[in-house]
Order: sequence, then structure tokens, then C-alpha cells
Amino acid sequence: MLPILIAVLVWLAALKVAQRKRFVRAAEFLSRLEAGETVSDANAASSLLFTRHCPDDLRSLATERANREAAINYNGKQMPLIEFALSKGFEG
Repeated sequence: MLPILIAVLVWLAALKVAQRKRFVRAAEFLSRLEAGETVSDANAASSLLFTRHCPDDLRSLATERANREAAINYNGKQMPLIEFALSKGFEG
């Protein structure tokens, strides 16, 4: 029983990390759209955030901006921000 519980906890942790990354990418996408980039370019840039091609400092800045955006405009919630980004063309 314990190995199953551990496996479920690991799976839930991985799911939470994936959701967090999606949130930061969605916020980056919206930021780039607001700066005048095309949907295609904004998706391309946001998709690079959690790859080996992205410097740690850029990833940290994007995470800070995402948290600030959620706090100011989405009552601290991630899902409404992600849903808005999806409605604008975010490929998540």
C-alpha cells in the first residue's frame, strides 16, 4: 500500500509542477501579446521558458511577472489567467 501512496504523491507533485510551468508560460504569452508580438511569436517565446535554452534569470523574471499579474488581475489565481491566455491563442 505504501508504494502506491508514494507513487500517487509523486504523480500529484509532478502535475503541480507542470501546471505551474503552464501558468508562467501563459503569463509570458500574454505579456508578449501586450508588447505587440504576434500570437505565433508569443507562443514560440513562451514555449522556450522551461527548456535548457532559457537562462535561469529569465525564467525567474517570468515567474515573478506571472505571480504579480495573477495577484493584480486574477485574485492570485492561476486558472483564470491560463484560460484568458487560451482564449487569445495560447497553445499551452
